Amino acid sequence: NATKLTMNSTGQTTIVGEGGTTTTSVQQGLTKAWASTTGEGTPVIRDSFNMTGITDDGTGTYTFEITNDMNSTHYTGHGDGERNAAGEGNIVGPIDVQTGTIQFRSKTDGGNHDDLDQGHFIIHGDLA
Repeated sequence: NATKLTMNSTGQTTIVGEGGTTTTSVQQGLTKAWASTTGEGTPVIRDSFNMTGITDDGTGTYTFEITNDMNSTHYTGHGDGERNAAGEGNIVGPIDVQTGTIQFRSKTDGGNHDDLDQGHFIIHGDLA
């Protein structure tokens, strides 16, 4: 089975799906930004793509600066993390999406806000 790639005049690239009857946009399906963080108390970005800075906004709340912004505030993000000392996983979700920034909040399984020992964050959307 050969994979068919096509590129239209605007530079959009599509791939024929596994069943052969639908296509998937390569640009739409890519992660547009990600960051891996460490540091309870004062978070530090260990590695990232398209995210340049992190601000500690209080217990379990972090704002990231996006280098190349999305074309609107209708994008989404996801995060996960853990607290090594307690051995608990944390639920991390976006709580504020703005032009140039996204804010995430971390909660324990019990629902309390808590800082992460390490965190992993991604953004999906359309680049400006």
